[in-house]
Amino acid sequence: MNSPQSDAMQRCAALPRCDRTGAWNALKNHYGTHGRGFDLRDAFARHADRFEAMSVQATEVYADLSKNLLDPATLQLLLDLARECADLLPRLATGDLDGLDASTPGLIRRLRSA
Repeated sequence: MNSPQSDAMQRCAALPRCDRTGAWNALKNHYGTHGRGFDLRDAFARHADRFEAMSVQATEVYADLSKNLLDPATLQLLLDLARECADLLPRLATGDLDGLDASTPGLIRRLRSA
């Protein structure tokens, strides 16, 4: 019979790894070719409408993403990654990892590094 910690480790191992998806690889490649040399001052100088283009508004929320080190292509790749990994959060919320005990020595660290 497996222990609760062992069962939780097995359930965690079955969860999708966002860093092992096609969207993650596309984002990583984009960073390698475009992200390393990204300069925010240049981005504002090249695109006068950066503030409007990189801002998002919803009910009672306004997010100005223009001052982040990303461009529209990076933003799209991040959204692709979120869509590809969308099933992770509901699975965590429904208790797929119940039985985890943060006081169990090293368990959380092992789960995060798995």
